[in-house]
Amino acid sequence: MQSTLDSGSDGLVIQIPASLATQAGLRAGMTIEMTLSNGQLVIVPKEQSSAAPVDPIFGLGQQPVTCNLPDAAEHHDRYLYNSSDT
Repeated sequence: MQSTLDSGSDGLVIQIPASLATQAGLRAGMTIEMTLSNGQLVIVPKEQSSAAPVDPIFGLGQQPVTCNLPDAAEHHDRYLYNSSDT
């Protein structure tokens, strides 16, 4: 698979095709480790350190609670905009 190098503000930018990035476990914003080994550039995703806290919003909805009450979201717009339209 080939790609083109572009100029960035502080070096070169490599565009990695989405299919290859997915296979390698790479995501936008992820920290990577780059080394040169036998004349080849090696890119390895860095593991997230335990010092960096994970945003709790990512866990939202993973443990839903069943309480047998009507769904409040059913009339969400009426609550927000004080409208009688449903």
